[in-house]
Amino acid sequence: MLDITTNFRFTIVPDVQTWVDKEVFPRFLAVGLKRYALIMSTQIVSQISIEQTMEEGAGNEFQTRYFDDEIEARKWLNK
Repeated sequence: MLDITTNFRFTIVPDVQTWVDKEVFPRFLAVGLKRYALIMSTQIVSQISIEQTMEEGAGNEFQTRYFDDEIEARKWLNK
């Protein structure tokens, strides 16, 4: 799965992180997600927020990598 967050401009608050962990990640796993590539925001606060959400939730049940370049992300997803 490829997620482009280049226009992401807000902090994911703890309540939303919990919601993602309970509602979104189980759906990812249910469809067999193995790899999740994110093209990261240029906003450092947004980057940290996204990484924290991924690392503290069920996101550790599939491979997650962060990229600046969409071509590199797609190469990794297609390995």
